[in-house]
This record gives sequence, structure tokens and C-alpha cells, in this order.
Amino acid sequence: MAVTKADLARSVAEQMSDGKKQFEHKKARDAVNAVLNAVVEALVDGEDIRIQGFGTLKVTHCNARIGRNPGTGEAVPIPAFRTVRFKVADALKEAMNS
Repeated sequence: MAVTKADLARSVAEQMSDGKKQFEHKKARDAVNAVLNAVVEALVDGEDIRIQGFGTLKVTHCNARIGRNPGTGEAVPIPAFRTVRFKVADALKEAMNS
């Protein structure tokens, strides 16, 4: 099962609430959206994102190359593109495997 943005917002609202006052779900959703938008903007600008204890999102460049169509064996040009790689922090690895 995957965690959605709504699930993240719900979790943020729960964690930000104290025993007396409930944190608004709309504010939590806006906060999650703001963080994700900032992440996307940084990646589009080619910046890496390092979150201590979580991991690093790194923009990498893949060069243009010639691939093969598996059905016909025909050569197919694959253009250069950028992609994102994720490297898990040691703290997260340990938390997952403990």
C-alpha cells in the first residue's frame, strides 16, 4: 500500500496537534504541498536535496544513446535526459532494519 499526499497531510496534522488543540487538516495539506513544491523546484533547477536522517535526492544526467526495440531488434535513438536518484541515509536504513 502506498502513502498518498492526503495520508502525509493527515499524519502531519496528527503530529502537530497537542492534547488541547487540533491542528487544521487544511494547514497540514498546505504545508505538505509547499514542501513538495520546494523539492520539485530545487530538482528542476538541478540542485541536490539532502535531508539528514532520511536521504539525498540527486539529479543525474543520462547521455543520449542507441537502444533496441525488443520486438523488432530495430535501433532506436534514446535522447539525453535528466533523472533523480535517491540514496538512503544510514539512519533510515538502520530504522528500517531494526
